Amino acid sequence: MKKVRELGGSSIAIPGMGVSMSINIGGDCRVELRVRRRDKSEALRVYEELRRAGYEPTRRITGKRHEVVITHTEIRDDPRLKEPVCQKLSEWLKREKDEKRRERIIMAMQNLMCPNASQFALKNAKRFRSSLINVPGTNINMTVHITGKYNVELQIKRRDKNEALRLVEELEKAGYNPSIYVVDENHVVSITHVNVRDSPLKPVVCQKLSEWLNEINDEKMGKKITAAMQNLKCLDND
Repeated sequence: MKKVRELGGSSIAIPGMGVSMSINIGGDCRVELRVRRRDKSEALRVYEELRRAGYEPTRRITGKRHEVVITHTEIRDDPRLKEPVCQKLSEWLKREKDEKRRERIIMAMQNLMCPNASQFALKNAKRFRSSLINVPGTNINMTVHITGKYNVELQIKRRDKNEALRLVEELEKAGYNPSIYVVDENHVVSITHVNVRDSPLKPVVCQKLSEWLNEINDEKMGKKITAAMQNLKCLDND
């Protein structure tokens, strides 16, 4: 899985116990806390200690190492974890110079719903071209994709099926018409071109496409974005 390169001080002390875990950002910009041990009994000891402290860790084997993991959802929903992880991500962002890694850190912060995520996103908007938008009326961020037919689709990927279904439910409650499908090992929650065009998403997506068009220098990509804007009827006055 593609990850942000770990920076110095990538571990945090878990509140209420003497265990430190490393912060990892996955390819879908979701955050995990991990501890790796070669000794199975040592990994089990950490696992039981976390459970006694009120956390919900999981265990898995990677190569010859035993991993104890606290998932993205558990971090997001537990203020004891969310606050120090968000703080550490903020520190990473302030030190990071690479634009792609900066974007991934901000996306991870937004996925965790860190309180300062929007502030960082706005402050850094001019540093890089982001494909991420916030869906009006929700706390969900989705990426903008232009298909081969120059249609627009919004996507968010989750490995956990239950987490994907939770996003579908939240989008439906906000009045959207999402769909869900599986690609490789990911559950993709999608809002199709027609549902973007006929919803409050249209001006938000059109604004994002307009920003892309103003930023790029590639003629071929410019034509693709322009075609997508025409298909979405971004240029219509009504």
